[in-house]
Amino acid sequence: GTPDGRDAAHRYGFDAVRVPIRMAGACDRASRDLAARLWPLLSGADEARLPRRLDGTPEPRAVRHAVALVGAAGAARAAGHDADAERLLTAAAAQDRAAPTYYGAAWVALGRILLTTDLAGRCATAR
Repeated sequence: GTPDGRDAAHRYGFDAVRVPIRMAGACDRASRDLAARLWPLLSGADEARLPRRLDGTPEPRAVRHAVALVGAAGAARAAGHDADAERLLTAAAAQDRAAPTYYGAAWVALGRILLTTDLAGRCATAR
């Protein structure tokens, strides 16, 4: 719910994209498996749009943003779709160049580090 006690609609938004990214690099298999389960919901024609309903469809007010692509890359990586993860990280960088934001640039850089290197820890590239 919201701070004033009203219920808010549940959704996958700008605050939630960190979940598949961080869980894709987790040391425990269960966390990586949970991130992988998001791949079918975050892949497809609307990969770059946020926020999304919990069934994966973009909300009517959804916008294109680089961070959506980085979140989808995390889910792809966790699901073992490395080529898709790389494609999405490349698309995220292009999207951020086209419509730059601090948040997008930060997550493009962090996503690349967390999903493709072990700079953040030895489990980041574990399977």
